[in-house]
Amino acid sequence: MAVNRRGLMRAAGAALAATVLLTGVACGSSGGGEASGGSEGGANTPGAPSIGVAEINLSLPFFVEMRDASDKIAADYGVNVTWQSADGSLEKEISIVEDFIAQDKDVIMIDPLNAKALAPVVNKARKAGIEVITMGNKVEGEGNHNTLYPDHDNWVLNARILGTTLGGKGKVLLLIGSVGNYVSDTRQKAFEQTMKEEFPNIQVITQPTNFDSSTAANVTQTVLTNHPDLAGIASISDGLTLPALKVLQARDKLGMPFVTNDGDPKVYPYLEKGQVLNDVLTGSHRVGAWNTAVGARLAKGSDFPTDLFMPTYVVASEQVSKRLSDAGLDVETVTPDRARQLAQSYPSEFAPSKPDKAMSVE
Repeated sequence: MAVNRRGLMRAAGAALAATVLLTGVACGSSGGGEASGGSEGGANTPGAPSIGVAEINLSLPFFVEMRDASDKIAADYGVNVTWQSADGSLEKEISIVEDFIAQDKDVIMIDPLNAKALAPVVNKARKAGIEVITMGNKVEGEGNHNTLYPDHDNWVLNARILGTTLGGKGKVLLLIGSVGNYVSDTRQKAFEQTMKEEFPNIQVITQPTNFDSSTAANVTQTVLTNHPDLAGIASISDGLTLPALKVLQARDKLGMPFVTNDGDPKVYPYLEKGQVLNDVLTGSHRVGAWNTAVGARLAKGSDFPTDLFMPTYVVASEQVSKRLSDAGLDVETVTPDRARQLAQSYPSEFAPSKPDKAMSVE
């Protein structure tokens, strides 16, 4: 595999780095620690390619599991990975990226809270010769790579599944992340537009959560109180879905039609019981491993298109799939058991032995 200019510079300095490290230990000195919310992963080898990750937060289970899988696959690739939490703050996320630029990372991966607002600092990193991956967001920068999902199509389908199940009428709560986040915005727009065009008698009540699980629970509680005739719920992320389901359970409303996204295994028991209609498997571990694999390959000289796409799967029980088919909506699905297998196959799916072309689908 080709090695880029930055990789060659690091390789040339590896021996010096090791010498400095030994000298520092002998003198009893200690380097500065990572900022609050940070974690080191991967090989942690002096001179190895380094990746910095600016995540929206590291409290939402999906993001925590992304980091866990990233750390595991980073070791396979022989790269060092540092994760930092923006704690839901756009200003902090920009500051984290600025710090990574100052640290001369080989690759910076960002889960942008706001795609437009992150563009200037993305361009700054690129001008410094640093590869940039914007995860799940299409940032119109100068040479960054966007790792994306077929969210528009998936959420047109989610709207059809929920609208068909409700018989085309009623009130629906839509839990979104934050306005300006590409993933949240794309899923919201597809869902709302499909409901408006194909199910005009369904009223969508859209509520932001800032990707915070406590906020998702509070919002669900409030909407249920203000709208006792609520007929269904859609959630753009399982990290928001799980607290909402707990609220439904506490109010004896489990079984209210519910559609969601991400493929968190903790949602699968609800799928198997028919208490959630369907999920869309991206998979937290798959997403973390996939992005890190792409980042590691970029650090070592691989060439990728601007936009890369990850395959997803609609997850539903056989009973729900049959009910939808009987209602005239045929959906290609996998069972929760099959989804569990797909979600845990990421070490082989994105292994270093795979060719670069395996990192993206058309």
